[in-house]
Amino acid sequence: MNSKEYLAHAIQEDAATPIAAIAFLRKRYNVNILGSEARKLWSAAQLLSAGKLINIKDEVKPEPKPEKKKKLKVKDSEPPFKVTEPEAKKKLKVLKRKVKSSEKIKAPKAMVPPKSTNAKPVEETGLIKFDSKTKGLAPLSDYFPSVILMKLEDGTNHYFTSALAAYYYFLCEPSLPNKEKLLTSLDSRTAAYHGSERGGFESIDVDDVYRRKLISKIAKAKFTQNLALKQLLLSLDGTFLYTNTFDSFLGTGKDGKGANTIGKVLNSLQAHLAK
Repeated sequence: MNSKEYLAHAIQEDAATPIAAIAFLRKRYNVNILGSEARKLWSAAQLLSAGKLINIKDEVKPEPKPEKKKKLKVKDSEPPFKVTEPEAKKKLKVLKRKVKSSEKIKAPKAMVPPKSTNAKPVEETGLIKFDSKTKGLAPLSDYFPSVILMKLEDGTNHYFTSALAAYYYFLCEPSLPNKEKLLTSLDSRTAAYHGSERGGFESIDVDDVYRRKLISKIAKAKFTQNLALKQLLLSLDGTFLYTNTFDSFLGTGKDGKGANTIGKVLNSLQAHLAK
């Protein structure tokens, strides 16, 4: 298996960030992946994990590492995977060349919405229904783990781990501890809790127009900063319908008559990116 497949498997095992995936693979399978390589392949691994089930048998051990030459003296206190700064820069340049030349990700067949006996195909209805658990379309939802760079109120830049965490962070009342917890949350479930009334969340006083502009800003960052997600969005043809039953503003709500704001934002963003 290559590094991308290992990372995809780690994501399926609930690893929400490249650092968490590296730690999981090192502990479970004794597989070491450089942090820079993991960050470069992260978007591709997310897409692969959503469309393909990665199975790794625990009893199959990775290939043994070649023995180090005697002339390479490594101190006992230094980890075996540590590299010097010149070596790291050299490897980073090689990875950049590989990304430009061979990492042009195409949306796989698994990204086509699955057929269902209870619903008409997309071609007939013209609707692309999805939520956080829809096979092949889960990356479109705000729950999907995605590295998103956003500018905070103080002008500094911060990487959020999902669109949901970013959405609730910018709506959260500044005086609440939830705001800091949303800033550092590592998965969507944690972000959803700190963004709920049960978790003590309180929103600033804004209208629906402000909320929609905020969702548009976050969605644009998510799909332009992650190439695989952008290609998935552009590969689909139809009207997006976010069947989120928990939020009648973001999705369709329990009665199916919600605002479907995320679906409408994706339609607009798809048209913009296709130009």
